[in-house]
Amino acid sequence: MRSHLPALLTLAGVASACQRDLVLSPRHTHRKPITRRADDVWPPVLTEHETTLVNAFDNVTIDEWSDYYGHQVKLAGLGKEAAQWTADQWTKNGFDAHLNEYHVYLTYPVHASLQITYENGTTADVRLDEDVLDEDDVTGREDNQPTFHGYSASGNVTGEYVYVGRGSQADFDRLVELGVELEGKIALA
Repeated sequence: MRSHLPALLTLAGVASACQRDLVLSPRHTHRKPITRRADDVWPPVLTEHETTLVNAFDNVTIDEWSDYYGHQVKLAGLGKEAAQWTADQWTKNGFDAHLNEYHVYLTYPVHASLQITYENGTTADVRLDEDVLDEDDVTGREDNQPTFHGYSASGNVTGEYVYVGRGSQADFDRLVELGVELEGKIALA
């Protein structure tokens, strides 16, 4: 039993994540509902904040930001410089922006791998990194982040997988309606 504990914990985590959308009770969120404007004036009359946002950015700025972000470390807990740069850019464009620092627990992998076992018993190792493209200097960087799930337990999980779309309640309802067996499966969204 002890040797199966990591695999069981990982499977329980995946099952919990998949089941989350099956819970029918309402969940608390900090999101406010999006409401449609009451006026049908064209062109729309923008609020002060909307005007600032519309006038602050253009295609060149968006391209520069995209290039900057593509070349930054974006792993949780790292890359504070990029966060500060973002706050500075928002401030330069008329917004009140600041950083809040949080201390959270996050594990980082020592090793990660994925292997598919086919029905006939043959196996195939799956690459967990993207191809290096000559036209995209970001793909070949030495400091690219590894592919991993930060809150997964170490272990070996084996099972059939089921593609669940985006993993929404409607996706699961459709799979149940189609008679797709979900219990004991690995859900891929």
